Amino acid sequence: MAFAALANKIFYHRKRISKLNPSFYNCPNECAFDAVKPFDINRNKFCGDCDVKKNDDRFRASVLELWQKRLGENAKKFSFEKVLSALYSILNLEKMPPDKKSVKTRNLLAVYQIEKNRYEFIEAWNSRQEEKN
Repeated sequence: MAFAALANKIFYHRKRISKLNPSFYNCPNECAFDAVKPFDINRNKFCGDCDVKKNDDRFRASVLELWQKRLGENAKKFSFEKVLSALYSILNLEKMPPDKKSVKTRNLLAVYQIEKNRYEFIEAWNSRQEEKN
């Protein structure tokens, strides 16, 4: 359930990030606002007013809120960072041949695909509603 909730929210997060100025795309390693050292491979923190940071914070808060709503006290059993890392790890295995994937990997990819389909359905429905107006 925690994995599905995070997978669902990541699509909305990506949509918000895609609307940012492209100068933010390589944050925090490349910072458009750092005149002294705009590129720093070792920089791993965002500026205080960084739009990427604001969106990342919003994403994290929305996931934690959804976990609390759906899982109650069980939400405390999950680490946002670990579940997010698991999602990215699973996505790296997406193109692997099916016979090479473990049952757990196939199941998590199926959950991800369900959430992706749900997101795309909602976006298409919203688009049709806007066209009507």
